[in-house]
Amino acid sequence: MGKRINAVIHSFGKNSPRISAFEIHGWIRETVQLEEQDVLNIQVDEQTRQICIKLVTEPLLLDLISRTQGQV
Repeated sequence: MGKRINAVIHSFGKNSPRISAFEIHGWIRETVQLEEQDVLNIQVDEQTRQICIKLVTEPLLLDLISRTQGQV
């Protein structure tokens, strides 16, 4: 079983339209305000409408959580 280290999971509504990888990258850059070098991996689960973003360091994760107050 794998560990979730420095990962943030974003959930979208079940009725939200399917978005492309290009749109996901734009959303991460514009809404979540993360740079490309800050993101280690992006995993999309279409069935649950969730995106798991794995970050490079824990301070980035803590900064993201404090900036967004746990919600984006």
